[in-house]
Amino acid sequence: MVRLAEVLNRGVDDRSWLTYTAQKGYIALTKDKNLGRVPLSIGTILASKARVVTFSVGAATGAELAALASRVIPAVVRSVGPVRRACIFKVTASGALTEVKIPSRFRTRFSR
Repeated sequence: MVRLAEVLNRGVDDRSWLTYTAQKGYIALTKDKNLGRVPLSIGTILASKARVVTFSVGAATGAELAALASRVIPAVVRSVGPVRRACIFKVTASGALTEVKIPSRFRTRFSR
């Protein structure tokens, strides 16, 4: 696992870090649940073929988020790892992992 803070400047914009993770073949993990709702971010995910997993856990502490991440990483690797297209998955506080459907209007507009 690579922390973006180790390789990118703090406060980097979504477009930069999403593109970076996609180019490296990483699965991006984030707590930003709005990422899949922002058209520019969705466009970046589609254009770069980023694979993104959002943790929808509310006001979880760092320790709670770390514990949840360590529980679900095997499922993320099994489910998201083989995917070679742009995708967004969501992890809930219970540890459920589901794919978020990217609306076709975005796929048509941003996919290449």
